[in-house]
Amino acid sequence: MLYQEFAPAPALRPFIRRYGILEVPEVLPQLIRERVMPMPGQCWVFPYSCRRPLYIDDGVKRKELPAAFSMVQSGQSYHWTHNGGFCLFFVLFKPGRINPFVYTPQESGHKKPGPAKAHGLHRQILQAGSVQERISAADIFFKSFLPESFTQMGFVQEALHQIHLDPRVKLVDLSKLLLVSPRHLRRTFKEKMGLSLKHYQQIIRISRSMHQLNEGLFEKISDVAFRWGYYDQNHFNRAFKGFTGLTPGRYLAGDYPVTSLWYWREGVEMGAIKK
Repeated sequence: MLYQEFAPAPALRPFIRRYGILEVPEVLPQLIRERVMPMPGQCWVFPYSCRRPLYIDDGVKRKELPAAFSMVQSGQSYHWTHNGGFCLFFVLFKPGRINPFVYTPQESGHKKPGPAKAHGLHRQILQAGSVQERISAADIFFKSFLPESFTQMGFVQEALHQIHLDPRVKLVDLSKLLLVSPRHLRRTFKEKMGLSLKHYQQIIRISRSMHQLNEGLFEKISDVAFRWGYYDQNHFNRAFKGFTGLTPGRYLAGDYPVTSLWYWREGVEMGAIKK
């Protein structure tokens, strides 16, 4: 298994967190069902080699991965069912920053291509002979849709910034910092982001804890629990299992290649990660 992350062109970095590839070229002897963390930003996925079907289950229906697939910004975990034999190119957008690539200004009167309509980009990804060619094609595609200026979502963007600085921040403290009422902050955040502020914080907290577990930066699992604001290990176990279907102990003891890679990280891993 090979996983790589890449930074987009500088002009795209306010909108796109990272590009990446996920390759499982070998066909595995049996089906694996993995539960992966939701991303706080929307993710577009483009297969460029599939020797075996890859199924994505969002909790509503199970479907084979189409030519281009959007993992929407939500609080729901996804199940991936596969037995290897696939390669994916993905684009992970920053939270709340996908708008320039979805809609044109109102006066144009039509939508811009979401992943279902981005056939031109998918064709280039399929035809590319290298990872760098795929990145270049994505850069050109997305830069062609950038507006001359882009209005931020006001205090929601600042709320996102503060949450990523410390996902344990309390609602009352965050609202005081932003000079808005807690009720207005909760309502506006959910309206703009599509999920509650509390659930968003939970995603970031579990993602940070997963990174700490993966890196082995702990002596006891309870150290990780306390680090990210959980009252005790049982509280942490329930929250972790709610997103991954696994307790932290079982996660560490097993082999879950996609789950261990497909989660939100603040930085971009500018090198290959092999599993």
